[in-house]
This record gives sequence, C-alpha cells and structure tokens, in this order.
Amino acid sequence: LLRSLIEQMTEHGIHALIITETGAKSNRTVDKIIHDTNPLYKAFTAHSNSTTKGTLILLGPKLAKHALHTNFHHYCDGRLAHLALYLNSSTVLNLIPVYCPAKTNEQTQLEHENIKEQLTHILEKIDKDTTRMQYVICAGDVNDIASELDTTNPTRTPKTGGTLTHIIEETNLIDTFRALHPTKEIHSHAHTQGLADNSSTDPTTHQARIDYIFANPET
Repeated sequence: LLRSLIEQMTEHGIHALIITETGAKSNRTVDKIIHDTNPLYKAFTAHSNSTTKGTLILLGPKLAKHALHTNFHHYCDGRLAHLALYLNSSTVLNLIPVYCPAKTNEQTQLEHENIKEQLTHILEKIDKDTTRMQYVICAGDVNDIASELDTTNPTRTPKTGGTLTHIIEETNLIDTFRALHPTKEIHSHAHTQGLADNSSTDPTTHQARIDYIFANPET
C-alpha cells in the first residue's frame, strides 16, 4: 500500500499525505519500503501500542528536504502528531494528523480529553512564535460530524465534548471543505447496521463525513 501511495503522489504531484489508523509500531518497515521505492520521500510515524491506532505523514521530495525528525512529535498513543517544516527563515508549515476514537465510552472520552489538551498546547505554541509566518494544516479521521449536513442518519448528532466540536468552537482552525462548500453534502464513510446483505441502497445504511482537513486563516 505504501509503495502504491508513493507512486500516486509522484504521478499526481502530491507533496504531503496524512494517513490515520496505521497500526505502525516502528519506523523500520516504513523506512525500508520508502528507501526501496523512492529514497527522496520521507515518512514520520506516530507509534501506537495498538493495531487500530497510529498516524503517519508521508512527504514528497519538495517538502521532505525541509523535514527533520527533531521537529516531529507524537502524542496520545499515536492518535495525534505534529511536524514543523521550516520552509525558510520566515515560514513554517505545521502538519498535524489526528485520529479520534470511534466509540463513545468512559475510556474514549478520556482519549478525547487528552487529544484536545495536546492539540491546544500545540496550537498555542505555534501562535507564540510571532517571528515567522505560521501555516497550519490539521487533518484526519475525527469519527464525528459537525452538523446534519455531514450525515444521512437523522438520529446522529455531534459528540458532546468531542474533539471535532473543540476544534470548531475553541480554535481558529477552519473546516476547509465546509468553508468552500457551505451547503454541499458529501461523505467519507458508510456504515451498515442489521443487514442480511451489504446492499448500499438499504435504508439502514448510513453515510457520514468523518474525515476533515482544517487550516488556520493564514493557510
């Protein structure tokens, strides 16, 4: 899969890719695949102790040359990471992958609180550096919806105290898709419940937009 992604990035001129739910526990395998496929690429893996967590930033050559492992940090058992790319002496591109838990229970609520706390800390640290132009892109699978436009399930509502609500209400990050398409309905995930088959036309199959790309106004 990683080799295929690198080939697609090369073909379509994609400079950065954020991947969630990687289950990656080390950089060794990832680094070997990249070295064998295209050594001009770089990957930054947020390790996890679970095969259902983890995030990864994959960079093409134009951005990879600005990337240092000393400027990469990850948190929350691989659910959140931050890579600062110093493009020049006055410009920084901050890439922040995020992957939120899907279920809602006491444990996942604690995970949400941890993600929100660390994300707030990252953004505050970025804002304090007023000597450079700071661009921020935060993207990933938040496993939540922002409004009824983001789901075909009439009973689904945004999670109370969830990370998505926090990003929208408590930070200066903008939901880029919704900013460009205020009323458009588009979905990135389908979930089927209680079916004997997998027919996507059955009314119990619901779709939702749970994958987001956020950016600060400067970006």
